[in-house]
Amino acid sequence: MDEFYSPFIHQNALLAYCHAKLSYIVWQILENKLDWFSLQNGEYVPLEADVDGTIKSRIFPGLWLAMPALLAGEMTKVLAVLQQGLKSQEHSEFVQHLSGQSQY
Repeated sequence: MDEFYSPFIHQNALLAYCHAKLSYIVWQILENKLDWFSLQNGEYVPLEADVDGTIKSRIFPGLWLAMPALLAGEMTKVLAVLQQGLKSQEHSEFVQHLSGQSQY
């Protein structure tokens, strides 16, 4: 991580933790880089992309972000991957849980 951004990222992590945020995203525009952090065991750890370059939320099943496409400005691809996530079984189960129809 670039030394310039390090204090900002640490500060964002502290703010997120104090406000009980389970995850947060840092988009470093000048570096053309995006980091997605998730709270695990009291510490924010970066989420890793799968082999296709997609990061999948641990908090909101079905929220998928196509990293290479996002960073390249290919919004059609970003939206297509998001739609795949929203059509996934894990998202369907999550929606059922939120509506009180299952034990998620």
